[in-house]
Amino acid sequence: MENMFSRNTDKNVPKTLKDCYKTDSITENLWSWCIRLENWGKILFWILIVGGLILAITSSIVEKEVVIKEATMWSSAETELRKTFDFGIFFSLAIDTALYAFLEYCAYHIIALLVGSLASIVQNTKVAADVAIYNAAKEEKDDSTPENEKNESYLSRAAKEVEKPIRNNNSVASSSKVWVCKKCGEKNSSGMYCKSCGEYK
Repeated sequence: MENMFSRNTDKNVPKTLKDCYKTDSITENLWSWCIRLENWGKILFWILIVGGLILAITSSIVEKEVVIKEATMWSSAETELRKTFDFGIFFSLAIDTALYAFLEYCAYHIIALLVGSLASIVQNTKVAADVAIYNAAKEEKDDSTPENEKNESYLSRAAKEVEKPIRNNNSVASSSKVWVCKKCGEKNSSGMYCKSCGEYK
């Protein structure tokens, strides 16, 4: 446990929003344990099934006394022991094996779900905390900017927004100020006097 938490003692401020969503060592360890428990449950399930079937088959082979020759008035019955397969025993042991294997898998699966839920809670809590720290650091950085610089940047942005339509209007206005001299027919873009003959507009 010491190795699990050793890299999470110091809290660093995330530099970008993407860093807030990175998983830490605690979350990685919890998710890896969740996967391990699920895999162990599956492996033990099949071990119990195979081992239980082998045990059921071997236990179902029993020796029974079989009558070879029935008894008569002058002689006793002749019997011998023969190995036979008892389906009743096999069926009972197979049911018990399947039940134990199922309960074992359910137990491991429930533990894996609990560990996975804990990992999800830790991960979401870590992300929420990192996002809050990132936003707080960002607001603190914005608050550290002097008020005159904020106003200046705001005014410069506003001036640029106002300047755009003014430039457009000037270009339209300049294009509409073209006039033709009545005396010589010269086109003039500005001014009150013709640039060719000097005639007044």
